[in-house]
Amino acid sequence: MRSLVAVVLLAISLLLPSLAPSALAAKGRQKTLVIVDWRGPWTAKEQIKLFDALAIGFDGAGLDRVESQISGFVLDDRFKGCITREACHFEYARATGASYVFVVLMVKLGKSTRVAMTLYNIPLLAQSAVAVQKGKGLVAAIGASRRLIGTMLDRERKMPRGALEIASTPVGDALFVDGHAAGATPVNLMLYAGPHLVRIERKGAAPHVAHVTVVNDKTVRYEARFEKTIVPITTDGK
Repeated sequence: MRSLVAVVLLAISLLLPSLAPSALAAKGRQKTLVIVDWRGPWTAKEQIKLFDALAIGFDGAGLDRVESQISGFVLDDRFKGCITREACHFEYARATGASYVFVVLMVKLGKSTRVAMTLYNIPLLAQSAVAVQKGKGLVAAIGASRRLIGTMLDRERKMPRGALEIASTPVGDALFVDGHAAGATPVNLMLYAGPHLVRIERKGAAPHVAHVTVVNDKTVRYEARFEKTIVPITTDGK
């Protein structure tokens, strides 16, 4: 009996070093929120197979779904009424701690199938990539579902980006970049290179709006200055 226990302990000790790296890798995996829109006469069995294909694709890309890695996707009831809107995608992702959102359109028309994906990077406040793959039959749709995930992530990671530092005096003004809430000033953001619409709101003043261009691999600094003050109208006319 003692010899058997010793063999088991030896086997565990040999396995632990090989298991440690994978455990560390799993701990650092980013989360993704998946929103699937079905168009056409997909059967329940076909949908389950495509769900599984997506799950395999995300796992292979090093991403964990917000939902558990099983067949099907469950949307949070709080967001079902607005999930078709882009702003809601960002709110939902932030509520679940997701770094990415994949909006997947599955189209079936006769024997033809089409898988279209739109990728959003939540920390960078932007739509990152769009890809479409056409084919015939369920097998083609399954292959497209797996491949497009890696293709889009590779495309997103190659996109040029830079830093944007936004300040205002006094601090604490609400900041929106390209229509998405980005915290309160001062803020240091990483964004895709190119023009961005910045809106800074302060109570009692007209919103400060500006177009700022982010430069690849550089830091752009911008300070908002509020010059026009709105005087509140009192009920007694004074």
